[in-house]
Amino acid sequence: MEQRKSISIPWELLVLDVVGAFSFAWGLYQYISEDKGTYYILVGVLLMMPLVLHILNLSPQAKK
Repeated sequence: MEQRKSISIPWELLVLDVVGAFSFAWGLYQYISEDKGTYYILVGVLLMMPLVLHILNLSPQAKK
């Protein structure tokens, strides 16, 4: 039986992702309610990107 390797995600990336998710949610709320908040949405997406890139780099296809 093949053992699965556990994925280790640095806590700094998790913190950035949580802050980015809250920023994105706040920006979405602002955009829907007041037609503002595009800055928060953009910042939220940019803060969430490092975790996405880290996970993509861990994929088996990225190592080929």
